[in-house]
Amino acid sequence: MKVHRKVEQEEYRPGQQKFSIVMETKHSKVCFLMPVNQDKKYLNILLSPLAECVHYKPAFGKAEPEGIDLNGFKKIYGQDPLYHWIGLDSELMYAAHKAAGGMTSIYRQFGIGCERLLRQIIQDSLSLSEKQVAWSYDYER
Repeated sequence: MKVHRKVEQEEYRPGQQKFSIVMETKHSKVCFLMPVNQDKKYLNILLSPLAECVHYKPAFGKAEPEGIDLNGFKKIYGQDPLYHWIGLDSELMYAAHKAAGGMTSIYRQFGIGCERLLRQIIQDSLSLSEKQVAWSYDYER
C-alpha cells in the first residue's frame, strides 16, 4: 500500500487550504481531504488519553477505582504468610505490577486516542457534526 500526502493550494473553506491523504493498493484508491495545519490538533487528540497513564496504580483484584499504592500493596501482600515468606510483598514486586498494568493502560489509552482521531478526521473531512460521527459498540464477555 502506498500512502502519500499532497497539499493543494486552492481553498475549500474560507481561510483554509486542504491537503489530501491518498492510500493506494493494487485494486483501489482512497483519498481523504483534510485541512492543512491540523497536525497539532490531531496529534493532541491522539496523545491526550495517554496522560491518564501517569496516575495508574494497580488494583490487585480489588474494587479500588484509584488503585492501590505501595503501602496498601505491602499491607495486602504482607498479610499473606506465603507471599511474605517468599518476598512477594516487596517494592520490586509492586513496581513490576505497576509496570505491567501501566503497559496495558498505555495500549488501552492509545486505542482510545486512535478512535478519537479517526472520528475527528472523518468529521473534519466530511464536514459532519459531532452527533453525526458518534458511534458506539457492545461486546460480549
